[in-house]
Amino acid sequence: YFIGDFDGQTFTNDNPSAILWFDYGPDNYAGTIWNNVPGDRRIYIGWMSNWQYALATPTDRWRGATTLPRELRLVHTPHGLRLAQTPIYSDQNRQRLGVWENLDITGELVLNGVEGRALEVVAEFEPGSAARFGLDVHRSDQARTRIVYNSPQAQLLISRSDTIDGKTVNGFNPVFGAPASLDNDRLRLHLFVDESSVEVLAQDGLISLTGQTFADPAARGAALFAEGGTAKVTRLEVYTLGSVWTEEAVTQASQLDFCR
Repeated sequence: YFIGDFDGQTFTNDNPSAILWFDYGPDNYAGTIWNNVPGDRRIYIGWMSNWQYALATPTDRWRGATTLPRELRLVHTPHGLRLAQTPIYSDQNRQRLGVWENLDITGELVLNGVEGRALEVVAEFEPGSAARFGLDVHRSDQARTRIVYNSPQAQLLISRSDTIDGKTVNGFNPVFGAPASLDNDRLRLHLFVDESSVEVLAQDGLISLTGQTFADPAARGAALFAEGGTAKVTRLEVYTLGSVWTEEAVTQASQLDFCR
């Protein structure tokens, strides 16, 4: 994205030597933006797919999805104006699974009682001495989707399987990430996990990573982890999200052939 001034004929870029990324994930493309929303808000919805493998995803009677609606806003940072994204959703469709504070993590900590394919996670970490830390969703003994912060590289990464139904999907990169500086030595994450996707907004929406995932449907667990030292979770909230689909809508969708 580009920030600057437009006088009706010429756009002047405030950051001509910098590339500013709207989303560091592979699956947020061709977004639609609504301006002049009440409250002077600007709302964005992206296509959650990628033409490198859009026709190879393992779907039947369903092909493609969209991101959550997100409000776009400009915020002042030490590096100048930057774009931030805030998810728009109803919290009436969620149920709290747990809240934890001041957890010291060394190795892996399975979150007992936290299960689900559709989750909302709000987390704040202090890196401590850990070289890598983060959390796993869509977790089982054989599979997981991992959100990891690499402290030496100052990068936030998502690791997902590129093998689906025993076949490797060409172009489906298993790891992708973003440069992510800590804020007062803390990393803040807001995750939305769905049946086949993960949307990660970090540092109050200044960093976005969106990716499809195709973990085994039996993978429903979650865990925290720290490698090469100890990290602290200052606060963690996990919610399970209910479906927004009514039985009537599901029945109607099952009668349509979205793939063709």
